[in-house]
Amino acid sequence: MPKRLLQGAAVNLVDGNEEPVRRVLFGATWSSVGVDVDMCALLLTRSGAGYRVPSEQDFLYRNRRTTPDRSAFLTYLTPGQSIGPDRAQIMLDFGSMNPEVSRVVIAMSALRQGGLLREMGTLRTRAMDLATGETMYVYQHGNAAALDTQCITLWTLDRTGNRWQARVSATPYPGGPPALVRDYGAKAS
Repeated sequence: MPKRLLQGAAVNLVDGNEEPVRRVLFGATWSSVGVDVDMCALLLTRSGAGYRVPSEQDFLYRNRRTTPDRSAFLTYLTPGQSIGPDRAQIMLDFGSMNPEVSRVVIAMSALRQGGLLREMGTLRTRAMDLATGETMYVYQHGNAAALDTQCITLWTLDRTGNRWQARVSATPYPGGPPALVRDYGAKAS
């Protein structure tokens, strides 16, 4: 049975034996299946006082769905489709990921020009251990007013040694998608 998380909760990505999870899937779904939302992931390294993508290839979004080392993948359903538990998924293989990557930010943004994420209705996200197929954690966003924005950070993952901790934030990103991309040194094409 997955553990239900509250907004802001931080959890260790470990299996039932308290061993680090090697491969994890972060899925998201929303109730208004006709709304087009992009889920993205930024694989980040330390840069001065902050974090940056080491290369453009470390920014996953709809037009770039995998990293060259195949340590991260993005899948999504087009608006109107409704198959499976998730409308978008980010899959991460920590074992094959660049060891300098110490943070991963997973975000969502409205794709319609001027669109807001509240149009997607109820947002639900989960973290699943790909080795077992078990959903470990589930979060359902209960405050539609907080989605009155173009972009949110959904999960932030931080590495300590070979262990990862995930925090579900679901908070607006000031400046929307352009600021998210710019602030982490990425470019969307």
